[in-house]
Amino acid sequence: MRTVIIITLSITVLLSFTACDEGLVPPPGLPYSNTPAEVLEQIEDSFLVRDVTDLEGLLTADFTFHFDDDDVGKQVGEYTVPESWTSGDFLNPVSRIFNNAHSVEISIVTANIGEPDSDDTAYTADNVQIRFLVMVEPYYGYFAQGFVTFEFGVEYNEKDEKEWLVTGWRDDTSPAGTGGRNVTEASFGEILVGFRKP
Repeated sequence: MRTVIIITLSITVLLSFTACDEGLVPPPGLPYSNTPAEVLEQIEDSFLVRDVTDLEGLLTADFTFHFDDDDVGKQVGEYTVPESWTSGDFLNPVSRIFNNAHSVEISIVTANIGEPDSDDTAYTADNVQIRFLVMVEPYYGYFAQGFVTFEFGVEYNEKDEKEWLVTGWRDDTSPAGTGGRNVTEASFGEILVGFRKP
């Protein structure tokens, strides 16, 4: 009986090493993204686990965040909201939210964004529903909901595989009208501006 157990264990260990050799174990880091919907799911995950490095990896180098037209020109402290931000401008307040907020909740609805054709290198997903709640403290925070537009482009990873990344994020959210007593309603862009470090 002991011999059978040893042989069984040996075969199990051998098979596990063989699986590793064949590349069946996924590599560390972000999973491969071959659809825009998968990219948005990974963006949602990066917010929920507060990983700004993973979020940055889902954006192209020339990524642009476009503010809601109603926010452009608003004064927030001494800062005037511009039409757009670069990826560095965008990641600055996101990083501060990840590092300092009591809690972060986000929901990006990907069910109806469709899929690009196999030979497309650019794709736009309009009217993607989003909800965003940042609690600065246990009983005080900011809430936005509404729609955003995501623009995607194709890049090729180190394995020369076609990957979709976000080239643009256009905010069309607005104060939601459903905030609680200690939750300030704002647009997604306004929330980011509030966490911006000059």
